[in-house]
Amino acid sequence: MTADGPVLEAYLSGAISAPVALMRLLLPGTPPAALERQAAAAPDAAAGERLRRLLDLARQHRDGLGLLERMVQAGAAHGGEADPAAAIAASRAMFDRLVAISPEASVAAYTLGDAGLLRAATDELVGWLERQDLLSGRPVVLDLGCGIGWLAAALAPQAAR
Repeated sequence: MTADGPVLEAYLSGAISAPVALMRLLLPGTPPAALERQAAAAPDAAAGERLRRLLDLARQHRDGLGLLERMVQAGAAHGGEADPAAAIAASRAMFDRLVAISPEASVAAYTLGDAGLLRAATDELVGWLERQDLLSGRPVVLDLGCGIGWLAAALAPQAAR
């Protein structure tokens, strides 16, 4: 496989979802044509089919991929600030730039700006927290980070506060 091998291997093994794999491949600049080549060169029919589904997702969410490209161009990375206040200010400024482009993609790039994908990811996360028994007994939940409140809203019915 190519430099994208670890991402594709994680996707093919089921370790990461198609939207997460797509985001991890395309944000660093892997062109969709590379996915076509990978699908054609797949080691077996099942892998080829999964790779074709990944390519179909890219095609279906062409607009969302454009959002990710705009986010990268707007400066979707920060870091390296030695001063904590400067680091916080840089983080805040970055999030403000990104949320103006896409509220959903700004908190979860793998949603490709699709509110339905964000809902599905939220449901998956809440389900995992429930299976870990972390939401029993109406816990106090601290939600840290920049965001649009999607996780806090999903956890609110099960939390004491």
